[in-house]
Amino acid sequence: MAVVRTSDGVVEEEQAGTVSGTADPAFSFTSLGLLEEGEAHQVHYWIDSNFGGGTVGVCDPKANDHQWNVAIAAVAHNAANTVDVCTTFTQ
Repeated sequence: MAVVRTSDGVVEEEQAGTVSGTADPAFSFTSLGLLEEGEAHQVHYWIDSNFGGGTVGVCDPKANDHQWNVAIAAVAHNAANTVDVCTTFTQ
């Protein structure tokens, strides 16, 4: 998994993990405090499936390894979008 700043393609963080065939969720990553206000980001991730070839541990072309890109919209403070959520948290 990699977090990429959309404006310039800089990879801000990378993490590796394992995908489970039985767990729910199959995989997850946590990244706190990484996003910058006003910047859009993308999460790139792939599964080392090696269908029809490929190299173990290497992100091969899509014909060999599944690859995805998920956009994260720009983070911004917008007072109009605030809502009461304090009842969600126990004290």
